[in-house]
Amino acid sequence: MVTEIKSPTYPESVADGTIANWVKKEGQAVKQDELIAEIETDKIVLEVLSPINGKISKILKPEGEVVNSGELIAQIEETSSHTEEEDQEDSLKENVSSKNENNSLNHGPAVRRMLEEYNLDPKNITGSGKDGRISKSDIKNYLENINKKPEKPIEKDMSTSSGLTDRDEERVPMSRMRSTIAKRLLSVTQETAMLTTFNEVDMKPIKDLRKKFGDEFQTEHGLKLGFMGFFVSASINALKKFPVANASSALKNLALEIGKIANDIRLMASGPIAGLAEIGIPAVHAGSSIMPGKVNPSLAECMNMVCFNVIGNDTAVSYAAQGGQFELNVMLPGMLKCVLESTDMLKNFLPIFSANLIDGLTANKQKLQENIENSPVIVTLLTPKIGYLKSAELFKESLKTGKTIRELVVSKKIMSNKEIDSLFK
Repeated sequence: MVTEIKSPTYPESVADGTIANWVKKEGQAVKQDELIAEIETDKIVLEVLSPINGKISKILKPEGEVVNSGELIAQIEETSSHTEEEDQEDSLKENVSSKNENNSLNHGPAVRRMLEEYNLDPKNITGSGKDGRISKSDIKNYLENINKKPEKPIEKDMSTSSGLTDRDEERVPMSRMRSTIAKRLLSVTQETAMLTTFNEVDMKPIKDLRKKFGDEFQTEHGLKLGFMGFFVSASINALKKFPVANASSALKNLALEIGKIANDIRLMASGPIAGLAEIGIPAVHAGSSIMPGKVNPSLAECMNMVCFNVIGNDTAVSYAAQGGQFELNVMLPGMLKCVLESTDMLKNFLPIFSANLIDGLTANKQKLQENIENSPVIVTLLTPKIGYLKSAELFKESLKTGKTIRELVVSKKIMSNKEIDSLFK
């Protein structure tokens, strides 16, 4: 009976794979669950295991060929498991091979040094020691018999501290995963704007300054004079030249950050039925005018309105800053009014926001635990234990059946409740 071997089901983000290695060749016997091939993708290496005991009758996809998910790659002819005599024969062969290998490796250091110095093959020398080990006298007798005078050993270059120069070098094709990484690294250098990239700027004066003062700067400070020093200096001078505009910009950045925090609080406190209801907020007033008893995020909403005003004031300051002529800007009073107003609003409301809302936030632990238990995403915690492919199957089954990952894992006896609880710690 011939069994078809297909490539594993790839993850959704993987398009295809490449046969990286056939561990077993055509005609070789395999056992059930024994590794027979490896498929390399852009992200992971997948193992192909034998589903039965048998012999590989035909390999349809050679090494290096691209295969799709679930594509036929080989055929196995089913046979009975190895007989006891075959197992004993295999064991005997392994023992003989291991013994021969150990004999070749268990020579003394002096013998190994002589073999290396005179470039001799130990297989050509008959050993007189225990278990056929070679001694120094065996080597001398062998040299005398072949009338080969000992040559002066090749002196190794001891000027280098490591033996890297003595290693054999071999050029091998780059693996698919490494090739993808290399392409993306190259793409980043060509497509991503770097901090030290200066566009449409004549850098010749800067280069002349580096050439003139570079050695002096390195002698005094112990560092080379780079381009970033000039960039930072120019940024500082720009900040000093427009102090009001930069103060307003700093207030705006603060308002953006605080406004984002207020938005997150409003969303996480929404509910308790239709919203997230992951956190609880203090009740600072009697309740909602529309829904009795509901706690509205009034302070978060008020914080948002303060931030909107600060952002609007910064827009006015920006227009006023570019509204001057030469060294005179008659818009300065309007700029100062906006900056002082933004400062007062933030200074007055931030303590109220912190004391009456932030300090009183509470986590809805029961709701958070339910969200974790009901989310199929927790299957990622199981991946190191049960493997990627099995985790992907559980994820899809959870979405299809509506059962939680915990229910599926326990029902299939993959893990116990106690083992699952340990993953959340």
